[in-house]
Amino acid sequence: MKAIAFIGYVLLGLFQTSAVIAGLEGWVGLHWTIAVPLAFFIAYIPVFGAVGAMIGAVNAWHWSWLYAGSLFFGPFVVILFILLMTHKRCETED
Repeated sequence: MKAIAFIGYVLLGLFQTSAVIAGLEGWVGLHWTIAVPLAFFIAYIPVFGAVGAMIGAVNAWHWSWLYAGSLFFGPFVVILFILLMTHKRCETED
């Protein structure tokens, strides 16, 4: 299970970084040699990376806001739900 979660996390990171790169190239007009290191820095920060990836996916890849939001913020919602359920479960076991 940990391996599947790690692979999913890496794939999400690659999609997020690619979307930020595309957004910086298309929206801001940066050359890829500047956009790639900047995108790695932006994508490393969880919320800023997701927002930057959403903007990049919508502007450069022509995705809808719903698709971009569900891909880049969906895992955060799932993780939050799992944390809340395990926290609730721990409280009832005490």
